[in-house]
This record gives sequence, structure tokens and C-alpha cells, in this order.
Amino acid sequence: SVGRVVACDGQGRPLRLLGTHADISTRKQSEEMLELTSLSVEHASDAIFWLDRDGGFVHANDQACRSLGYTREEL
Repeated sequence: SVGRVVACDGQGRPLRLLGTHADISTRKQSEEMLELTSLSVEHASDAIFWLDRDGGFVHANDQACRSLGYTREEL
């Protein structure tokens, strides 16, 4: 939600407010699912890595780094 005072009386007290309100419950639910997925990938006992179209590493979990023998920075 965002709002602001658009008119005040002679003593500085708000007379009119203007604002918007947005329902972000779907966004919050998506963020929670993304966090859960991220934690699941990071702590999986299997090696998980994502490659881009050129075969470059986009992400590798800890197990993938151990299996490949490289740090994330080296990948």
C-alpha cells in the first residue's frame, strides 16, 4: 500500500488522503515456494546443476561441486 496526504486544514491536520492498495498474497506465496525450492535444491543429496544454452554453469548445489571437484566460483 502507498498513500499520501493531499490536503491539510489550516492547522496542518490531514483532510484528504490519496492511496493505492495491492493484494500481494499471490506474490508472497510464489516467493515462499521459490525459497522452499531453493532450499531443497541446495540441500539435496544428489548433484544438481543448471547449464545455459552454451553449456556454461548457471548454478550448482554443494553436492554437484563436491562431485565435480570444483568450487562454485571455479564453475
